[in-house]
Amino acid sequence: MKCRKKTVEIEAFRYDGDFIDKDGNYYIPGWGIEAFENNVIKYNSYDKGKLAIETLEGTMFASTLVTEMEDI
Repeated sequence: MKCRKKTVEIEAFRYDGDFIDKDGNYYIPGWGIEAFENNVIKYNSYDKGKLAIETLEGTMFASTLVTEMEDI
């Protein structure tokens, strides 16, 4: 038997560890706010701010990316 998984296009946004600015305004896309309010995206403050994202394939996790720049 042969199986093929179709390519899926997803929407994304850059996660920097928060959804809300210092004035209390969301700065993520509207669909991200809706997903957060409906518990599709869950903020795990106990796990270094990782996001738990519920998908059809199970729970996926996202976290902030920290990189260091070196002088050349």
